[in-house]
Amino acid sequence: MIFFERSQSSLLTKEITVLNPATDESINTVILFDSGSQRSYISDELVRQLKLPTINHEKLNVRGFGAKASNYTSKLVLLRIKTTDSFKDVYANSTKEIASTVPVVTFETDGLPNFEVVHKKPDILIGMDYFFDFITSFEQKGKLCIVNSKVGAMIGSNIPASGTDTVTSLALEPTSNYDEDVQTFWKLERMGIDDSLKFTDEDSLALKQFHDTVQF
Repeated sequence: MIFFERSQSSLLTKEITVLNPATDESINTVILFDSGSQRSYISDELVRQLKLPTINHEKLNVRGFGAKASNYTSKLVLLRIKTTDSFKDVYANSTKEIASTVPVVTFETDGLPNFEVVHKKPDILIGMDYFFDFITSFEQKGKLCIVNSKVGAMIGSNIPASGTDTVTSLALEPTSNYDEDVQTFWKLERMGIDDSLKFTDEDSLALKQFHDTVQF
């Protein structure tokens, strides 16, 4: 009988201190760095706890893993993250939940490979808009990859698996279907030239939408 040691890749997570820039009220929470997301996000719960003011309301159309789509109105807020030597202000969109729990690895850099894994709920997700503002370098220590960041070092390698749950994140903002827009444009341009085409209210709305969204 062959036995396999089960393992899974660790996520780039860290327990940090986040503040309201206006009041300096602070809370400790877990941050997740995700290169599969175009934007950064913050949970509705943390927005309420820190009483972060809404800068703007934005309608988001987010497509995730498996082409699952989510359309909702999000609050754009400004938060302040405490780094190892200073602070970093970040604009983030609110969302109901980032993940139920994620593995958070704590370790002493001199004591590798000894580390502890605990599962906690993340309230902040840093996407590619700020990813490399925080991630500074990578280094290999044995079989482990150490990811250095402005909020401290993280492990980016396999760790022993403690369950069957996995976290997959892919948050993309879909672009407009320009092929359909162009076809609609040429159809509308023919109005008045081809008598067989009738100009409807829907065509008027489509023409307005085309001019508002398509750039040449």
